[in-house]
Amino acid sequence: MEDQIIKEKIQVVILEKESEVGGLAKSISDKRGFTWDLGVHITGGSKYLKFTHMMHKTIKDWNSVPRRVKAYMGHIINDGNPENNYVPYPVQESIPYFPKDVKNSSLNEMKELSNVKEKFNENFAEFTKSTFGSTLQEIFIRPYNEKVWTVPLEEMNSDWASSRVPHVELNKLELRCQMDREQLNQEEKTKPQSNFKLEFSL
Repeated sequence: MEDQIIKEKIQVVILEKESEVGGLAKSISDKRGFTWDLGVHITGGSKYLKFTHMMHKTIKDWNSVPRRVKAYMGHIINDGNPENNYVPYPVQESIPYFPKDVKNSSLNEMKELSNVKEKFNENFAEFTKSTFGSTLQEIFIRPYNEKVWTVPLEEMNSDWASSRVPHVELNKLELRCQMDREQLNQEEKTKPQSNFKLEFSL
């Protein structure tokens, strides 16, 4: 996306009311030296019932916003229509949107890896490669996660991954790889819609 902004010379204006940039995406330190990480006031569904109960008891009026998460894959899809360069998240379930050669290599790698029973992964790089294959790791998993976490995948442990990284159902994925873009878009509309709940402080 940054390359596209530079290439097309798109003028971007960022408004910041605070004395330093960052909005809510920053950390601040108080007088005692404790650092607080700020973030937008959004909650989704939580498996912690006490937390959910407390939030609903504390905040009476919620603003509900449909969750529409998409990943930019223009470097792979390269469609003339910018909207078609975005695919639904998680990306590992959206390889049917990829060009035929990338789609086939991604699918075949995952099918081969599914037959490997014993897997020992020392880090997140090994986990993602042994689960999703080298193609998907190269075109999305590595660049995305290294941008988000700012460290190489090899320096991240994989203890958390099995419960946080969505897996795929290969049988369903293989059937979806036979669908065209219009069919995939129509299928996407039939999926359950999750929502973010926001509390605006004015």
